[in-house]
Amino acid sequence: MRTDDPNLRTYQDVVADYRRRYAGQHHAEMRIFGNPRQTLAEAIHRACRSQIPKNRSRGLKRHPHQPLRAMSDEALAEAAARLQAIEVEIAAASDFAALHGLVEAAIANISGIGELAVYDIAHRVGAYRGLHPEEIYLHAGTREGAKALGLPANRESLPITSLPAGLRSLSAEEAEDLLCIYRKTLARIHGAIETVTQPS
Repeated sequence: MRTDDPNLRTYQDVVADYRRRYAGQHHAEMRIFGNPRQTLAEAIHRACRSQIPKNRSRGLKRHPHQPLRAMSDEALAEAAARLQAIEVEIAAASDFAALHGLVEAAIANISGIGELAVYDIAHRVGAYRGLHPEEIYLHAGTREGAKALGLPANRESLPITSLPAGLRSLSAEEAEDLLCIYRKTLARIHGAIETVTQPS
């Protein structure tokens, strides 16, 4: 999460800043997880291990969404084994919502696997399958970002159309990323708009 940047005054400013600073990295990472030269079993393994290349060196590191302290190697190995056991169902999933449901049902009860891990693993496997979120999935920081905009945060997901107009140019997966990163700035901008539009 970034600290509030007072130079970002509108939702359009936030979108422009996100695209300049973060969108390229996000899409590059998803291309790694979606590499078509791997099998589905390998894609599941990589998605569960949360492995991305290290900067300026060979080798892999765990994605910052899944720090070492948050989930044990045993939990991630169990998640991979359970998902590989339902490869046929995963291969047949017709859209991201169906895929997310399969992943959630299979691994959500593993100790240390929370809603963020469920989404991230489904998102990465979805990249391999060519299935992308059509709604904004809420978890942890993203839920805080939704609250900052005055949106209902007690749901699993929100449609893009629920966002303020200035944020609707984002894809659902970009919006998920942005709501988490910029939640303090979004709260400030939303508060300023609310103050201006309140009847005197």
